[in-house]
Amino acid sequence: MNGGVFGPEYARSYDVLYEEKDYEAECDLIEEVFKRQAVRKVNSILDLGCGTGGHAIPLARRGYHVTGVDRSESMLAIARQKAEAQTWDEDTHAPEFVEGDLRSLDLGRQFDAVCMMFTVLGYQVTNVDLCSALESVRRHLNPGALFVGDVWYGPAVLTLRPSDRVRVISREGSDLIRASLVSINTRRHLLTVHYQMWEVRDQNMVMHLEEDHTVRFFFPLELEHHLDVAGLEPVGLYPFPERAGEPSDNTWNVLVCGRATSG
Repeated sequence: MNGGVFGPEYARSYDVLYEEKDYEAECDLIEEVFKRQAVRKVNSILDLGCGTGGHAIPLARRGYHVTGVDRSESMLAIARQKAEAQTWDEDTHAPEFVEGDLRSLDLGRQFDAVCMMFTVLGYQVTNVDLCSALESVRRHLNPGALFVGDVWYGPAVLTLRPSDRVRVISREGSDLIRASLVSINTRRHLLTVHYQMWEVRDQNMVMHLEEDHTVRFFFPLELEHHLDVAGLEPVGLYPFPERAGEPSDNTWNVLVCGRATSG
């Protein structure tokens, strides 16, 4: 798994960078998959790679018992602050947030569903890490329970090809600038994004960071094989976030779903 990513400065900028991401709509899609594929009612959810709680908190507000796990304490600190700022009633409970490495995690209990959203599975760039992550998923699932996660779809990555980008976000008297330089390794199914970020306030640079994020992209048979090996029956591969029709060479993200076998 990648090291040296999602540090304190990046974590503080994370929700600003992704403020336009529609987490509620994505949670709607997760619930659609539950309704279509779950063999029993989903009450408890383990959110692996939960980040700042973008999915964990709205799922908890919908009545699920959610445990979020991330190895970045900086991201978890923000998630806890956001959860504490919410109003919870007798029918909803704030998520529990736990620091941990999803490859070796063992909470000693099982859940009705495990989620890995926002390309978390893709950060497992070696087969060893990928197998360890999926074994952890299976370890935390009741038999018949569901795994749901989104990944970058290999056919689309090779068709569309990523490009370098610069984004500027202006708010509250400051500018947040992020430059993304992308390289692709087709042999190993990897994209590496070199991020540079600057925060400029009153014409003074108050923050600068650099991080390399290497993310794996996946092909359908590859996903099916690794799910099978981990004891997860492949039951769905959907365009994401649209969730309509079949994935195509223009579908950058797909939602993959597996069901825990009884063996």
